[in-house]
Amino acid sequence: MFYRMVWVGWAFYLVLLAAVSLAKGAELSVSPMLIEMEQKPNSKQGFSFSVHAKKRGKIKLTPYGMVQKETGHMEFFQSRPGQRKSNTAYLVLQKNSMTVTAKRPALIKGKVILPRRVRGTHLFAVMVEEDSSTLDKKGIRINVRYAVVIKVNVKGRKIRERGKMRPLALKRDKKGLLISGLLINDSLQDYRVLAEVQVRDKDNRLLERIHLKSFASWKNGEKTSRIFPGAKVLLLGRITKITQPGIYTLFAVIRLGKRGQIVTRQKFQVTPAMLVNMPKVSRGSRAKVTYSPETLKLTARADGSALNFLLFHNPSGHKVEMNFPANGRNRAGAYTFFPKTMTLRKGGKKRVLLKQQLSGQKAGMSLSYSIEVVTDGGKSYRLNIPAIVQSRSGKKTGQNETRRVVLR
Repeated sequence: MFYRMVWVGWAFYLVLLAAVSLAKGAELSVSPMLIEMEQKPNSKQGFSFSVHAKKRGKIKLTPYGMVQKETGHMEFFQSRPGQRKSNTAYLVLQKNSMTVTAKRPALIKGKVILPRRVRGTHLFAVMVEEDSSTLDKKGIRINVRYAVVIKVNVKGRKIRERGKMRPLALKRDKKGLLISGLLINDSLQDYRVLAEVQVRDKDNRLLERIHLKSFASWKNGEKTSRIFPGAKVLLLGRITKITQPGIYTLFAVIRLGKRGQIVTRQKFQVTPAMLVNMPKVSRGSRAKVTYSPETLKLTARADGSALNFLLFHNPSGHKVEMNFPANGRNRAGAYTFFPKTMTLRKGGKKRVLLKQQLSGQKAGMSLSYSIEVVTDGGKSYRLNIPAIVQSRSGKKTGQNETRRVVLR
């Protein structure tokens, strides 16, 4: 019998609707939900956990095996002769059933017996459930089963974190372009996976960096994906910056735990059909205004002022208002922007002129400008634009050098 378990961090639980009884059960809770152990080969080590009940009842305790699915979720199974190879024979429970009461927690005891030749990470589970055979056979009830996970790291020589990555695949789904790759943990140790992919165009320009994670990790908001020994887990990531057909390169770096690493590079053809009716990415509606150049280089003219243009781009899905300081001042002197306010439509670009007064400042001095951006919903944030004072030759050394700039 197989059960798909809900996995939130290391908490596992299973809720089954069963046509068994309307009788009220013992309303159980179990702690801890995870037991981690280190153990030598050819040894025995005990463990225990507590079961709390709100009223008197009988519980069953069953050893289960665990495997990891391609989604990253864990699947629990009850070992049966000839059904599937399992290490559940290593797990021995002191009792397989017992009566619990509300007066005090019941202490469940067991032990893990490891053979001589065993290495790596081993996972077990003890399924705790109410014994339905003691209940009336009427109606429908909710049967809650708790899985207490026991993770055993076998002591001994360190195991190298290894893995194989199947070729990446680029495909289209309802939400846009999706990249995926199957990672196989062919070592005896579990590890955390941090995978990043660089998306580059035909001119090798970086379009974006995306993370690849298992479906379970995306769902649970985890930064990395945990892969167990022998598992084959699909890592997924969403591409949002490819908007034109052509040849693209995906450069992936997959870090396995602390020491392992896989590096792969692949080229993909993005066809016009893959981009037809591409859905809008919701993140774009919240994207912040960008500007260039990233750092202004200020060079004084004959009258001691510096003139620079800034190009602003609104990549969001709504218009924004930009408010520039009317009478700004920093440690170099007074400055002003032309114009003082500006509206940028969605996807729009506009230029703004900055006039900064410089009065003999040394080359290399750092300055900054704070600009308010008001979104369509009324919320605002600030852009802080850095600048550096330059000599007439463009170097950061020397002082009081000027050049003549003529505006038309």
